[in-house]
Amino acid sequence: MTAIKAANLPEGSIVVDDDRHLVWIAVQRPSGAYARWSVSGSAAYITDREIDAAMSYTARVLRVGH
Repeated sequence: MTAIKAANLPEGSIVVDDDRHLVWIAVQRPSGAYARWSVSGSAAYITDREIDAAMSYTARVLRVGH
């Protein structure tokens, strides 16, 4: 089975981590912005690489796209 990569998930995708009580949503990347994942409960955005790391542990894709 091939692992899903965050960079391949379209805008509107949702990744959840029940163990850490976190939700990430792929949003449209602002012009020139590197990070595109909105973090629940935070104004921060994180990168595809950070989502890939989370999915290598307990995070999973809940929804792909809108």
